Amino acid sequence: MEIGILLKRKRIEQKLNTVQLSKSSGVSQSTISDIEAGNRSPTVNTLEKLCMALNISLQEIFPYSQESFLSEDESELLTIYRKLSGQEKEHFLKLFKLILEKR
Repeated sequence: MEIGILLKRKRIEQKLNTVQLSKSSGVSQSTISDIEAGNRSPTVNTLEKLCMALNISLQEIFPYSQESFLSEDESELLTIYRKLSGQEKEHFLKLFKLILEKR
């Protein structure tokens, strides 16, 4: 199934219109409409923004991607990490490195 159709289905399931999704994702409404209609392919950055705004993982869009081989815990950590700011990501990585050093 096409990416646009899957994104539209998820958006409708959450009772959002394209304007609302645009505001929460930072992706223009016209871009969202074009993607959903199959007139445009999203960049990875755009797709990540839309997935975050819809609170879904890339794995739900690409079920056979590399992420589909992650355990549930690994996938959850990756989802959390992606939602962090740049500085928070740095702290997150430092914490995990400290944990590994202490083993």
